[in-house]
Amino acid sequence: MTEQAFGLIAPRPIRYRLVRPHRGRTAALIVVAIVAISGAAGLLAPRDYRYLLLPSLMMICVAAVYTAALWAQRGRVPVFEIGSLWIATTVVYAVVPLAGFMAAGLQWTVLTDNRLFAYSFDARDIGLFGWRAVVYLASFVVVYLAVRRGANVNRAILKPVSSPLIAAILILAVAAYLFKWFIKLRYGVDPGTSYSNMSELMQGVAEMPLFLLQLSTIVFAALLLLKQALVLIFIQRWRRLSWRVILILALIIEVVTVAVRMGSRGDAVLLMISFILLYDRFVRPMRLKWLIAAVGLIIAGFLVQGQLRGAFAVREITWSNPITTSNEFQNLFATAYDLYHRKEMGKLGVIPWQIYASDLYIVIPQQFLPFEKIDPSVWYLQVLRVAGTGTGFMFGVMSQAVLGFDWIELVARGAVLGLIFAALHRWYVRRASDFWPTLFYLMMSIWTFYTYRATTFWFVHFIVYQFIPIIMAAKVLEYAFTTWHGLRIRE
Repeated sequence: MTEQAFGLIAPRPIRYRLVRPHRGRTAALIVVAIVAISGAAGLLAPRDYRYLLLPSLMMICVAAVYTAALWAQRGRVPVFEIGSLWIATTVVYAVVPLAGFMAAGLQWTVLTDNRLFAYSFDARDIGLFGWRAVVYLASFVVVYLAVRRGANVNRAILKPVSSPLIAAILILAVAAYLFKWFIKLRYGVDPGTSYSNMSELMQGVAEMPLFLLQLSTIVFAALLLLKQALVLIFIQRWRRLSWRVILILALIIEVVTVAVRMGSRGDAVLLMISFILLYDRFVRPMRLKWLIAAVGLIIAGFLVQGQLRGAFAVREITWSNPITTSNEFQNLFATAYDLYHRKEMGKLGVIPWQIYASDLYIVIPQQFLPFEKIDPSVWYLQVLRVAGTGTGFMFGVMSQAVLGFDWIELVARGAVLGLIFAALHRWYVRRASDFWPTLFYLMMSIWTFYTYRATTFWFVHFIVYQFIPIIMAAKVLEYAFTTWHGLRIRE
């Protein structure tokens, strides 16, 4: 079958540009410098600041050791790697709240998450939560590096993607958008709606049949995967100016749309990160300084947009330091901190067994379960007595550990994830030239932050309800297009 069948020309493979391998000297010097600066900063800081600063610096040092180990081995910064994404998101989620508390002068402010006002500001007690993240991070890094060993994908070139497959992905993307518009017109439900219209969104969700609500959740989430597939296809054709311009314009429109609507920003952020990862993998390795600048810009934009979104929601424009105010990272910390103190004071009562086993049945629809399916984040809202009010808080691995075996559980969860993701990386290395394994690896890398933000094995939900349906539908359409074209040739 010719590639001209659908009017799409197969691109010439991009010859991946390797940087000259280092002997580890540069990486080692960077680690030594980071450790030295961290140690000096920790020793010179005032005592109360030291409680929060030391765990923060330790996490940065652990991440630096990991980066240096792979940098020395591969000769470049490990950007397109699932372990790197997991470590980066874990460090950000754990460090930003502590940095915010230090920037606020070691006190709660009027803009702090109001759940924290129930407890006095205790720097030592708060710092202990930082050390929990250090233990969690270190256990992951040790196991990941031990299992991963020398599995690298530096020279793997992506095979040309067939025109029927491209057409199939485009049709699925259009179908997903049409379904999204139908749900919006019929029920007024749009996951990207402005936060100032949350009451209307909740009312629309309440009116939807359970099955349609479940289907909508799957389709809305799968739309991001289809966008990632298209970014991968465009990146493969990066040498052609027209494809490059279209891709950049599409990304700009995605970001601008989110900024203007003041709604959910997750898809836009994840799509931008996907672009950075694929650019590093297939176009040109990212230099460390540009990588740091890009990550810093994304985090800053994420925090600023979140603050502006909250201001528009209450129709009062105010400005403050986004790192010290209630934000995504502080909210997740507040959930774990609140649960920890409620448990210590005996205010949680009997914790449903489903909370501990939620990872085991998360992919099974409620209709097929002989017991009530309880989402830990929904249960927490019931504890706060705000369920059904439009308020929402993510649960997080720290909350899971607080309710379970605490420090021991964090070591176990970090080690298990290190084993799983290192095995996945080794699996991908052997298939790095294929489209679907690359897209699957990209999806898993992008969603690693949910292991910290939601529950440890939430990524299984993405595999079952996003990747598997999309690949099955795309394969069916691809086969239909190929068969149809073959019949036309015979005629």
